[in-house]
Amino acid sequence: MEFDKLFSSTNEDTAVRIMIYEIRERNPSAVKFTVTPGDVKTILLYLKTRKYDTIMYLYGHPFLLEILKMFEENENYEECSEIVKQIKEHNKLFENNISTK
Repeated sequence: MEFDKLFSSTNEDTAVRIMIYEIRERNPSAVKFTVTPGDVKTILLYLKTRKYDTIMYLYGHPFLLEILKMFEENENYEECSEIVKQIKEHNKLFENNISTK
């Protein structure tokens, strides 16, 4: 099965694209990439599979923190907890101290 058919729909792509643009409007320095259809599909895939650490590695820590803020605003605390957990696991594994807020 093709990636596009498995993980994407027009509405989901549009929602992720809007999310990226909203993040860029709030914090321009958090979006250090040109938004392409490939990025939209990649971010959608990692959001659906809850691979937040991968989003952080590909698109940066500030971008992931903005996603965390959006989940907080929508009171999606389960996803917030998962993001914080993955950042803490990264810190432990790589002996870093990047923030979770």
